[in-house]
Amino acid sequence: MRMLKMGPRNLADFLTLRFHEFAPAGVELDMTRSSYRAGPGAKRMDGRIAYHGEYWIGGAPGQFRGTGLSCILSRYALWQAMEHWDPDHIIGFIAQTNAFKGFVERTGMMHTEPNAVMMCPKGSDKVINGFLSYLHREDLPYLLDIPLQAALLEAA
Repeated sequence: MRMLKMGPRNLADFLTLRFHEFAPAGVELDMTRSSYRAGPGAKRMDGRIAYHGEYWIGGAPGQFRGTGLSCILSRYALWQAMEHWDPDHIIGFIAQTNAFKGFVERTGMMHTEPNAVMMCPKGSDKVINGFLSYLHREDLPYLLDIPLQAALLEAA
């Protein structure tokens, strides 16, 4: 996670200018085909905003993936952000295919804006449609108050 240097802008204005900085690791974007579409939530967000970046869980099938580890790691990151930075909002991007599999819910993000970003890698016909996912400061205590065991039972 990292804090964004927002300046006097709201999140929609910030991402309109800088969404390309949030491309998946190692992907160079074709900026003539890539775009960001600001939703109503992004237009209302300003102040201290933390970015929850991507992470990958490897290992053999069933060793780490599908065990609830993503839930544990995300909750830990959210708690650390709250303890150290006290952000007004926490945002992230998630590929549409992962959002449709329920990853947004497993990581605890309570709000999404579908099709907020369309990232087109250079030299490829591939299109990565993404959701903006986010939490507000008042969502964090609510989310972190849910017993971890209950969240893990559902994830397994």
